[in-house]
Amino acid sequence: MRFEWQQAEDQGGHVSRELHLLRLDDIGRISEQTLFCADVWDPELQAQMADEAPLIRS
Repeated sequence: MRFEWQQAEDQGGHVSRELHLLRLDDIGRISEQTLFCADVWDPELQAQMADEAPLIRS
């Protein structure tokens, strides 16, 4: 699962992205969860990342 949240503020918003990797057992129950988080990006870091490493969505 992939999550993205944004927090609006007067000086610009913050954004965070997470990826949850779930492993299921033989009957479909979650047996393991791994979380990858890209931290919280302030407006300056968002602008830098947009310039240097644009997000590509498929």
